Amino acid sequence: MSETETHIGKAKLLTFLELENPDTPKETLEQKCKSICDLNKYILDPKFYDSYRDLLSELGYGRYIIVGQDIYEILEDSTDEADLCSVKGNPDGTLDYFLQFYNGGCSFNEAFQYALKRRRT
Repeated sequence: MSETETHIGKAKLLTFLELENPDTPKETLEQKCKSICDLNKYILDPKFYDSYRDLLSELGYGRYIIVGQDIYEILEDSTDEADLCSVKGNPDGTLDYFLQFYNGGCSFNEAFQYALKRRRT
């Protein structure tokens, strides 16, 4: 059954080698997803998933969110019941978020992406 969900928590943009050392070749999103899948021991079975991105989106749902070419890790999340979405940056580089949405109309990932887009405009 669909209902309104409220999520309040903290997310972190994951950094990869190319961000730490600009001379390192840039990883593709698929390579980044594979690294996270390997770290979490998510195994790609081609019968069920076409890519590591699909695998991470499914098995990492609620823990990892892919927004464009970026991957965010959810560090803290608490839920409550009542569509408001906001994201605020912190000095340590993490993001505090408040998401309130009807889960029959959008997912946690879509609400997070919407909040990020609103923050950038």
